Amino acid sequence: MGRFFASFRLLPGTNRYLAIVKFLQSLGPNVEFSFGSLNYETCLEQSLGRAGLGVLYWEQAPESDRARLVRVTKPHGSSNFVVDTDTNTFVNVRIVGGGSYVVGARLKFVPLHDVAKATESGFPPAMSLYAPGKPNLVCPEAVERLRGEWEVAVGAADVVVVIGARPMLESDPHIWRPIENSRAPIALIGSDYDPLKQAVRDRLHVIGDTFAAGLDPLKRWLTDRWT
Repeated sequence: MGRFFASFRLLPGTNRYLAIVKFLQSLGPNVEFSFGSLNYETCLEQSLGRAGLGVLYWEQAPESDRARLVRVTKPHGSSNFVVDTDTNTFVNVRIVGGGSYVVGARLKFVPLHDVAKATESGFPPAMSLYAPGKPNLVCPEAVERLRGEWEVAVGAADVVVVIGARPMLESDPHIWRPIENSRAPIALIGSDYDPLKQAVRDRLHVIGDTFAAGLDPLKRWLTDRWT
């Protein structure tokens, strides 16, 4: 599954991720932004690259590079997050069938074209299972750290934008509880938002039900926040 998601590539031309990134860039250097993605593929990161920006996953940005690096938090892992077999020592390892459980190992992120080679060891990428609670079988403590970064980022945000994520408040509290606890206004593009509306009340602003319909209204909503 990790290799499948690592095969996703952007088509030539623009896309809605790229449109959002360029819009945020146009707001000027005083507006700082970061992204969280629940997806296993890296289309968002590829779009940042097209905008001339680099990606920070879990490293700290040097002061001189902060203007060109954007934090991307992936609290469900990613197809390019692989076990670092160069810096870990594995003793008496036996992998049976299609599953594995890796605890305590270091993760590294690799270019998409290296995912197949990086998983030849038998360890899959660190990606949460698609099930309630999104359990992690590969480097769970590393993914938990990413979830902690997600909580910090949401808590520090002046504005939160949710695009295309169904509010599963009870089954995925690691995603939604930080949003519930935030005091920031929330713009939402999507549907099935009633549970979140009940939790955050007038902080929720429903912009549209699809990315296509909500993109321009979202730009206007954000512009109103900074002008």
